[in-house]
Amino acid sequence: IIGTWGTSRNITPLKRAEEELQRLNRELQEANQLLEILSTRDSLSGLYNHRHFFDSLNVQKNIELRQKDHGVETEFSILLLDIDHFKTVNDTYGHLVGDFVIKNISELFTKSTRLIDTCYRIGGDEFAILLVNTDLKSAFNVGEKLRKLVEDTDFIINELSLKITLSIGCASSHETETMKELVTLADSRLYCAKE
Repeated sequence: IIGTWGTSRNITPLKRAEEELQRLNRELQEANQLLEILSTRDSLSGLYNHRHFFDSLNVQKNIELRQKDHGVETEFSILLLDIDHFKTVNDTYGHLVGDFVIKNISELFTKSTRLIDTCYRIGGDEFAILLVNTDLKSAFNVGEKLRKLVEDTDFIINELSLKITLSIGCASSHETETMKELVTLADSRLYCAKE
């Protein structure tokens, strides 16, 4: 050995910058996850929102078509649910009571449906439920069960006890070609129920 030579340099600032970058990336991922939740969920009810409902319908229809191509026949149904005379509740008792009713009905729907089914709040007092692997008759039975459950529930806030009823329309994917037609059919049946 004739000699040695070496260089050294302080990389502490570089390591700190790298750690800071990793921390900022984690925060950005968490913020993106929160943004995804906020863009698909209704803030009052906690249910999925209108936009996510239509996205889910399209996904479900694509699954149905793909399975049909492989010789497997599947069917799904939707329920459109509307709180009867909800404007009267808001006008008579105030929006806080109306919000209470929305939250409690949302919880009833979530607890009373299967894990594979999805509940949505698609408007002020309008809800939808996507029932996977469910024919029209079974969807009707689910709707009737939910209608009766809500009718039999006392919605109690402070010293006020309210009785709430629902109108429901249901439709099956086998009845229509497009998702727009499916929703329109369920909606027309909802309005018949309202009458």
